[in-house]
Amino acid sequence: MGTPPLSSPRVQTARQLVLGGMVVELAQTALIVGLDLAGGGLAPILLYFAAAGIVWALLIYLFAYRWLRVGEVARAKTPTLVFAILSIVTIGVLSGILLLVAYHSLDVAEEEARRPAGATPPTPLRTGSHVCAACGRLNGISDTVCSGCGLLLGV
Repeated sequence: MGTPPLSSPRVQTARQLVLGGMVVELAQTALIVGLDLAGGGLAPILLYFAAAGIVWALLIYLFAYRWLRVGEVARAKTPTLVFAILSIVTIGVLSGILLLVAYHSLDVAEEEARRPAGATPPTPLRTGSHVCAACGRLNGISDTVCSGCGLLLGV
């Protein structure tokens, strides 16, 4: 299995997205503290959310961003997905979305690294096309007969 290089554009994008997720977590924490201080002091529940936001950003750094900085995509990929899901189901929806996009970028980078040099990705089927059951040839939507073997299509 190929490992995508640190210089891969998709790995760089994922790294920036994970960093963005951490920054959003910290900004959200600062906003919570700022709003509460403007309201008269830290309520215990808001103090909990502020502390949780700081810990969350630290965990994202330790288990995802730190590995991406050194090119360890495989070690960063699963924690990125876990933090994305947990962020989305808690109050960090924006950071969760950033982390989810980062995970997808890492997944595509790994897929590209596994592909042999010079190989092209599989071409998706055109919308509204028929594949012949007998020979596998791709035919147009308006074709009634396979242009490869002559079998009646769409029956």
